[in-house]
Amino acid sequence: MKKTVASKTYARNNFSSLYDQAKKGEVIYVSDRGSYSVAIISVDKLALTSKKPSFDISKSDAFGMWKSKKDLIGKTSEKWLDEKRIKRLENLYETIPDRYKSNS
Repeated sequence: MKKTVASKTYARNNFSSLYDQAKKGEVIYVSDRGSYSVAIISVDKLALTSKKPSFDISKSDAFGMWKSKKDLIGKTSEKWLDEKRIKRLENLYETIPDRYKSNS
């Protein structure tokens, strides 16, 4: 695989030719003051190099942080929020949308 390096200015002024090169399988590294921060790569080649996410959200401390709330048991988050909002809506509006009335 051929490696091509282009400055940011060159890449901006010659994007079409760099695009064609990337489409043929080359990886074009775009440098900004000597350091690489961007690469132009074809989607096909990107699919081959992509890795699955290494972070499992279910292992996060935030995952399930609401499970101990007793007033959430057996309700969807939407229904729970509607119940919390109904009092505020009653104070703000004369007519409350039916969506909220059915949940109270």
